Amino acid sequence: MAEAADWLTGERYVHAIFPNAVTQAPIAAANLLGGTVRYEGAEAMNSLKHLGVPIVAMGTIEEPDEVLRWQQGGDLRSVYLRDGCVIGAQLAGDIRAAGVYRALMMRRSRVARFGQRLVEPGFGMADIVSDALRLGEPARVPA
Repeated sequence: MAEAADWLTGERYVHAIFPNAVTQAPIAAANLLGGTVRYEGAEAMNSLKHLGVPIVAMGTIEEPDEVLRWQQGGDLRSVYLRDGCVIGAQLAGDIRAAGVYRALMMRRSRVARFGQRLVEPGFGMADIVSDALRLGEPARVPA
């Protein structure tokens, strides 16, 4: 693991999570062998289980234009938007949407049109695809 710039904020620090190490390894190897492969930046993300509650945090919560929140019982979702795109998310309890939020964030997908629905239970890839089809856009599923 090496110090790298965060792909979203540009801040440099050691992003000590496995997905970043997997991405960095072949780039480091190629450059050690004389290549000039550029690393696009690391991803700030963490997940853990604390007192039996699963928690996921990703991206940044700095300077959002809008924060969407949903809470029910012990479940909490907060999604941070800037310029209509997800820049960060924090989930506790029901973390099933974490992969969807991460994909939307990494692709810089415009999501403002979903409004509060973005943080409600059940929001997922089906919503993204059906919305794209409704708008006559290609139904690209975020990777």
